[in-house]
Amino acid sequence: MFDINKVEIGDILQHKIKGKNDYLGIFISWFSLSKKDKYAHSAGYIGKGKKAEAHMGHKFGEMSIDPKEYKWIDIWRIKGGMNPKQYGIFLRVTKRYYGRNYDPIGLIGTIRSTLGKLFSFKWLSNSDPIFNNPKDFFCSEIMNRIYEDMVKEPDWVWGKIKFKNLDLAPDIHEEATQPTDLNQGGKLYKVS
Repeated sequence: MFDINKVEIGDILQHKIKGKNDYLGIFISWFSLSKKDKYAHSAGYIGKGKKAEAHMGHKFGEMSIDPKEYKWIDIWRIKGGMNPKQYGIFLRVTKRYYGRNYDPIGLIGTIRSTLGKLFSFKWLSNSDPIFNNPKDFFCSEIMNRIYEDMVKEPDWVWGKIKFKNLDLAPDIHEEATQPTDLNQGGKLYKVS
């Protein structure tokens, strides 16, 4: 469960299904094929009680975290943690994506990825969804891209982080990345 005192800038906030009326969450979570840590939404913590997210019907940007959401959110952090300079890089890279549209085709990517995993068709889970617009982003896709972009910054310093590549779901094509996939790459650990 989310604890405002434990979260740090750059953490990925993974939202679980918010009850039986959360139809979109149930749909996304069902297609994750994971019996453990089933998530329906991903966002990045940007400090001061706010998250950056791609949310259905909204452009990617800042939103306050409602205390009513706390019981539905788990915190995931990069192994080794980030230093203050890296927090700034996370915020800078995240802001570059502000104003981008939510990608409903990302749901098709979720289905394709599931079929690829189910039938061991790596080519299917590693292909672009049909009609994908590269300027629009699904929630977990954009979080993965932000992490990948951070290490490309000229002032990135490794510090405690041992990874030189921050692709959080390396076996899945970005446009088919589901929220649960972000936890499968071995680069994050669960804080709460």
